[in-house]
Amino acid sequence: MTKKIYITFLMILLPLFSAISAANALELFSDSFESGNLTHTTDGTGWAGSTYTSVVPGEGRTGNYALKFRFIGSAAGTDAHAEQRFVLGFGLTDIYIQYYIKFPSNYLHRIDSPSNNKFIRLWTETYSDVGQIGASAMRGNLSNIFAEAQQWECGPIGEGNLTTSWSLTPSDLGKWLRFEWRFKPDTGSGNGAIEFWVDGIKKFSYTNLNLCDAPYLKNGYLMGWSNSGFAEQTDIYIDDVTFSTNYIGEKLPNVKYISPPDNLEVISTTSN
Repeated sequence: MTKKIYITFLMILLPLFSAISAANALELFSDSFESGNLTHTTDGTGWAGSTYTSVVPGEGRTGNYALKFRFIGSAAGTDAHAEQRFVLGFGLTDIYIQYYIKFPSNYLHRIDSPSNNKFIRLWTETYSDVGQIGASAMRGNLSNIFAEAQQWECGPIGEGNLTTSWSLTPSDLGKWLRFEWRFKPDTGSGNGAIEFWVDGIKKFSYTNLNLCDAPYLKNGYLMGWSNSGFAEQTDIYIDDVTFSTNYIGEKLPNVKYISPPDNLEVISTTSN
């Protein structure tokens, strides 16, 4: 009897310990779009301007709703554009952004010039500020994702390289992929950082970057300008977005923990 009671307690408490560990990150904001709109805010952090985006039913990863980015099809050499802006409640010097993203089966990154298609971008107060930081998909029939730092006054930090980039493959299309980004601006000592994970696996990490001394990050957008454009209408979906000050990883599902009854009596089976 005693062993059974101890085993039961162990099964109940293990998820609790895991949840405590995962909760060490300070979650600033999360949205699964189940409100059906973009009005959700947390302490000043929330969504801002939209361009060719909408919250739509029937496409959610965990619920009914997801955020759709519609890129209009166009002739070769013509751009496309869809972005969802956000604002942080206060300036941050280190931020992790996680979301699930689904690329449609007809997704095709054209080899136009230029071919960079943005995935994410952050900056301080205005878009023309120095020290912008983000990542884009570059070149290829699908997408090679590179880290980059777009800096209007001191030039780009670079596009990463093929050995540390990540490529979207045909088998990824139509699936929910978990993207997580870390962006750390350079606060004056060459200590900027860009890191990227897909489904919990780190794909690249750039640290000790000189990013024009951006003091903090406060504004940004998901997706953005597609310089290659798309031959046909291409709808990309994002769901379950989280902003945090620490690495997020796979979030645990909601777990209900059972407290032992007050009148629980443990009977020893040990004989004298």
